[in-house]
Formats: sequence, structure tokens, C-alpha cells
Amino acid sequence: MDLYTIFKIAFSIIGSISVSGAVVWFFVKLASNTLADNYKKQIEHGFEKKLESYKSQIEILKAT
Repeated sequence: MDLYTIFKIAFSIIGSISVSGAVVWFFVKLASNTLADNYKKQIEHGFEKKLESYKSQIEILKAT
């Protein structure tokens, strides 16, 4: 094998690893954003339920 072939193989390996890393990074970022949005919606829903509970308690106290 000559030097050109060795460089060609080395750059091919490095290139395929780089592309694979970029694809994995994209899917991890997509999954993490989706999970973060779902978690945020769950927390927001919990706060809304508490707020409604507090509002109903205030209405009961106003009535008494």
C-alpha cells in the first residue's frame, strides 16, 4: 500500500465516524427536546390544577 491509499482509508474512516456522530447527535437532540416539552406540559398542567383548586377555595372563603 502506498501513502495515498493509507490517507484515503484514514480519511474515509474519519469521515464516516463524523457523519455517524452528527446523525446520533441530531436524534439525541430531537428526543431530548421532545421529552423536555412533554415534561414542561406536565408541570404546567399540575400548576393549573393547583391554581384552580386555590381559586375554588377563595370562592368558598368569599362565600362564607
